[in-house]
Amino acid sequence: MNGRNWGVDNVKQCEKYNDLRIKGGVLLKYFGKGGNLVVPVGITEIESGAFTRCRGLTSVVLPEGLVKIGDYSFRSCTCLKKIVLPNTLREIKKGAFRNCSALTEAVLPKGLTLLDREAFHGCVSLTHMTLPPSLSEIYPDAFHGCSGLTSLTFSEGLTNIGWDAFQYCEGLTKIVLPKGLRKIGCAAFWDCYNLTNITLPKSLEEIGPQAFSCGKKVGTDSFTYKNPTIHAPAGSYAEYYATLYRFSFQAMVEEQYPL
Repeated sequence: MNGRNWGVDNVKQCEKYNDLRIKGGVLLKYFGKGGNLVVPVGITEIESGAFTRCRGLTSVVLPEGLVKIGDYSFRSCTCLKKIVLPNTLREIKKGAFRNCSALTEAVLPKGLTLLDREAFHGCVSLTHMTLPPSLSEIYPDAFHGCSGLTSLTFSEGLTNIGWDAFQYCEGLTKIVLPKGLRKIGCAAFWDCYNLTNITLPKSLEEIGPQAFSCGKKVGTDSFTYKNPTIHAPAGSYAEYYATLYRFSFQAMVEEQYPL
């Protein structure tokens, strides 16, 4: 671009961005055919539904300065494999990447404060996710049905995991939940059938019904259940929960806690 600063006011002059409708720093709608898209500098917000069902998109790079991704912004972009999120991003709203079934990579920025309901619901190709310490809550259904997820890293700062947040994440075999976590919602890890090792902190005060119900349907009328092992400090609420629901329990001292 010959050294020029191509901000929002210049976008309409650039043929490359004729497929974008922008107003006041808000990207309202994308009309392109897809492929690889680099969103221009100057955008601070992506409007709800701006890229919904753009099935030709394969990768998107979002600019520094972007703060918010609106509801269902990239919903059902089924060929989207990679999304680059800027360090300035603070909010990913409801269903922003729902049913992006080809998405394999999304690195959440360290300053993210809101990961809303259904944010990555049905992203079956995601294999790993690290949740930054700036997140205090994971909202319901945020990663519901992410069946390819095999690596899940939590950070201290998280206090609440919403109901159904990781339901049907069948690729998970172990999780370590962080110190300071207080609540795990109903069915948060329901039907994570291969989950065999669960490490829980002493800070936990509430675990909802069927939070770790690890069942799998066999045939048409029956289910099989695995009995995961809960690792937690002796005398903790997690031990009480394990005893109540007949989970295997292995005591650990606080100094051994991995997070």
